[in-house]
Amino acid sequence: MGKLFNLFSGDANKKSGPTKQQVERDKNMGLVFFFKLLKNRIGNITVTSIVFSLTNFPIFLFLLGISGNLDTTVPAPSSPLYAQVYGLQMAGAKGPLLASFQALFGSSSPLQVYSTASNILRYCGLLLLLTLGISMIGMAFNQREVVRCQPLSPFVEFFSAIKKNLKQGLIIAILDGLFIVFLYYDIIIYYANMKTGSFFMQMAFYLIIIVCLLYYLFRFYLFTILVTFDMKFRTMLKNALYLLFLGWKRNLVCLIASGATIFLFVYLYLLLPSVGILLPVIFGFGFLGYIGIYCTYPIIQRYIIDPYYKDHPEEDPNADVDQIESIFTDRG
Repeated sequence: MGKLFNLFSGDANKKSGPTKQQVERDKNMGLVFFFKLLKNRIGNITVTSIVFSLTNFPIFLFLLGISGNLDTTVPAPSSPLYAQVYGLQMAGAKGPLLASFQALFGSSSPLQVYSTASNILRYCGLLLLLTLGISMIGMAFNQREVVRCQPLSPFVEFFSAIKKNLKQGLIIAILDGLFIVFLYYDIIIYYANMKTGSFFMQMAFYLIIIVCLLYYLFRFYLFTILVTFDMKFRTMLKNALYLLFLGWKRNLVCLIASGATIFLFVYLYLLLPSVGILLPVIFGFGFLGYIGIYCTYPIIQRYIIDPYYKDHPEEDPNADVDQIESIFTDRG
């Protein structure tokens, strides 16, 4: 029980993480420091993953709604010619030919009938349009603190970050959910039309895949900027878009690492479903968030934070000078 308490305890987590000397030695944020930091802050990442999963509780309601456990089944014809065969039988037709038709076209299969409860649960999945963006605020804040080697109480600060950034975060969350639906709809449509052999549809499908990958990266920049700076919404979008292309090398590493992680989770699910379905909830989502922020935060540090403090050294929180009014506020 002591270890479990320490996992959720902010006081215990204050003692974890690399020292300032280690951070300075590994300030290039390379592969070695990635695993060193992961080892020291795996408790923070795990708790963040669990809280993130619970915040997106509509996914569990949706999965229960489509599971079929609350539905009933009725026998239904498996062939469109069943009606004609049944009509001949009711008309009094007999003989081996009708018997052959009955064997070929007269079989039935169970048809799932959605219950009212399952319909309600499936529609509850629409809440994900809001919770995915809202929970990403807490995820970005927690993982940013992990990458910055700052003390963290993951459960408390997850919701504290959401509360602090709720005004702008709610707008971003709604737009984020709508854009995800838009991308999902486009993938389904273009993939279905690829079978027509149209060159335009094939190119459109691959283009929308690229857009999905770019937006996956864009979300890390956007939400990290949201929890770090006090900026106007339009400025956030513009900076996130610029950084998306300025940090293309680390972005590529992020995509490769995230793809390998997702592949591993899918493989484990196919191999051991009982373990594979729980692993993303307990650790997977937090680990993907850690990968994303680890790869993208140094770009924000390099192109926004460091240049600003270089031009305004009197506002550097690490400098021993009086603080004056600043252009942006670090929400630290």
